[in-house]
Amino acid sequence: MAAAALVGIGVLTAPGASAHTPGGGDGQCAHTGAAASCPSRPEPVRGPAGAAGTAKGPRIFLSPQMTVTPGASETAVAGCPAGTAVTGGGFQYRGGDSSGLSVVASHALGDAWHVTMTNTGPVDRAFRAQVICLPMG
Repeated sequence: MAAAALVGIGVLTAPGASAHTPGGGDGQCAHTGAAASCPSRPEPVRGPAGAAGTAKGPRIFLSPQMTVTPGASETAVAGCPAGTAVTGGGFQYRGGDSSGLSVVASHALGDAWHVTMTNTGPVDRAFRAQVICLPMG
């Protein structure tokens, strides 16, 4: 039996000549018929300039490759070097085929990113954890 999906269809209509023009949100706009005249926005407040020099952006580090045999689970850990902090992470499938690998966990712990995968397929599969590190100081 085929599954069916119900999709709602909405109708979008253009306002007529008697449509109400919405307000400016802050009450500072003057309305004349369908036209609105609003004051210009103030300049944004900017914070102080940072330290001179080149900004150091985030860097990605990879764990050693982990091979997961059918029916097994393995954990890969990618760590940040000293002087950096974890800002995110994830994983990469290796060998081009991810079929059979299921993510059990993917999270930061201390100065590293931990990924646990289970292989539900019939052949070995491989992956690596990756961590995104940002220099501190």
